[in-house]
Amino acid sequence: MTLAFAIRLAEASDLEALTEMVAADPHGTWTRASLEHELTLAWSHMVVAVDSQGVVAGFMVYWHTAGEVELLNIATSPTFMRQGVARTLMAHLLEAATRLGAPRVMLEVRAGNLPARSLYDSLGFVVVGTRKGYYAGEDALLMDRAAPAAGGTPSESGR
Repeated sequence: MTLAFAIRLAEASDLEALTEMVAADPHGTWTRASLEHELTLAWSHMVVAVDSQGVVAGFMVYWHTAGEVELLNIATSPTFMRQGVARTLMAHLLEAATRLGAPRVMLEVRAGNLPARSLYDSLGFVVVGTRKGYYAGEDALLMDRAAPAAGGTPSESGR
């Protein structure tokens, strides 16, 4: 079942929920301190997806630097898995890239993270490189795609 989620800027009051999400990732390296740090960076954008009751269902961190947008982290609360949270966050990311005038969006993903890779593939991201052994011996796949043209939709590949 896919629910509707609202996107808003993350706030310090969200840190407990976000910390629980990053702690639930067995491959993750993010901590409360790294989340707090991202809130202080001018080029960092941290947003949360909330359900109709205001419960934080997921979050993402992306940077807008040198005219490009790069996804640094995206996570969904275990309670909200497979309910469209990550897709909603990614749609926001692609729309934000267009608003910011970024020509492309970049990310990296663990080669073995098949659910994430499937989502990124469905949104038109393509593998453009590999970082061998980047994740404790597992490869990282570098992916990117063109940002949607103004007035376009996030599902358009832009290529």
